[in-house]
Amino acid sequence: MKTTTTMARFIEKKIKRLDFANLFAIIGEARSLDTSGNVNFSGERFFEAEAILSGAIDLNPEIRGSSRESVKIQGIREACKDEDLNKESLLNAVKQAELEYLRKPKQRFTVLGNLTIQPSIRLSSRHFRAHGIRISFPPNRPSNFEKHREVETFLGPRPPSFGRHFRASVSARTPEGAVTRALSQLDILRALWNISLTRNQHKYFNYQRKPLNSIVVGPVYTAHTPRGALAERRRYWFEPGYCYDADIFRDPFRKWHAAEEYERAVRRQLIRLPTKYRDTMTSALIRYVRALDGTIWEDVIFRLWSILELLTGCKDGESYDTLVRRVAGIFVDFHYHKQVLERLRHYRNEIVHEDAGSHRSQDNLYLLKGYVEKLIEFHINDALKLGSFNNVCQFLELPNDRVLLHASVESLKKEVRLREILIHRLERLSG
Repeated sequence: MKTTTTMARFIEKKIKRLDFANLFAIIGEARSLDTSGNVNFSGERFFEAEAILSGAIDLNPEIRGSSRESVKIQGIREACKDEDLNKESLLNAVKQAELEYLRKPKQRFTVLGNLTIQPSIRLSSRHFRAHGIRISFPPNRPSNFEKHREVETFLGPRPPSFGRHFRASVSARTPEGAVTRALSQLDILRALWNISLTRNQHKYFNYQRKPLNSIVVGPVYTAHTPRGALAERRRYWFEPGYCYDADIFRDPFRKWHAAEEYERAVRRQLIRLPTKYRDTMTSALIRYVRALDGTIWEDVIFRLWSILELLTGCKDGESYDTLVRRVAGIFVDFHYHKQVLERLRHYRNEIVHEDAGSHRSQDNLYLLKGYVEKLIEFHINDALKLGSFNNVCQFLELPNDRVLLHASVESLKKEVRLREILIHRLERLSG
């Protein structure tokens, strides 16, 4: 029988800066009892304190997406009911909430939503399976699935067309977990489709900004039992930043067929990667497609830059010079691309420090998008030759110039010979 492990812990780097006594005092002031003796909390400061504490706690990685925040908030609020609140009781309450979540039995759910694909487009891949998730793309909403009244109110009496439906069969502990898992797998597909469809493509928006992705998901999702009943009658999920004027993909079959072929080829490559490396790449793909769903260019630029940091293995404290050098290293014209990346780096910093957006934001965004796509494809196409993600990052540190590269090899050979001599001497002395 599989044991359930709680892994809730304080994140050391974050709790060093927290004043727990102050936070607990704020919580105490917000605590009150109603006429039935139930503990309630009120006031903006309580919710701020709650968010600060939540951000300082980590959980078992098996708990993903919005479920992580739900579990932490459940534990924090249970701990805050105690007048003798302290760090130990807080963490214990979160561990208990984590344990209760992990002990819930998994069950099947069906998640419904929409994609901005013209329903008349023929999908050669009508079904997609991965990690126990089955996603299909019916042209119409399944008639036996219950409609959510609040969703109909939310969308209005004449909702706009959202394109094609998707239907995901998922095993999860909660409806919320089912939606998280379904969207993550769907976003891997969307990322690969969108790379194929929008690569080397420039769309310019004069007045109203739209997502750079051709295939957008949303705006609403519902979770159901396998037979179609709503899993939660008072709850549905929606995309707060959804662009209701997003274009429906209607391009010719040839272009869509190429996108499906690209998606299948890349997924075959991903399967061959070591597990940790594959997890890094799928995380990058999900972050890529979600970033390009956005319409605030400055925010999209931040999010794309963070993907470059992920895929170059840059850690906290490493300079941007390392990132620029590693990304430029995948190109033959290293010096040119280094200059372009330096310009993008300075533009990003201007946004951060001076709030300096410009009329060239779209150009800069497309440049950065192109670098992210090239780096993703470099990892997917060449990673197997290098073995691991760390090896790839070390490879990107090698000189781009052949003369310098051969000089480095010769220097390394000399260092190896010197090291062998020193080891031999130490062995003789110890013997």
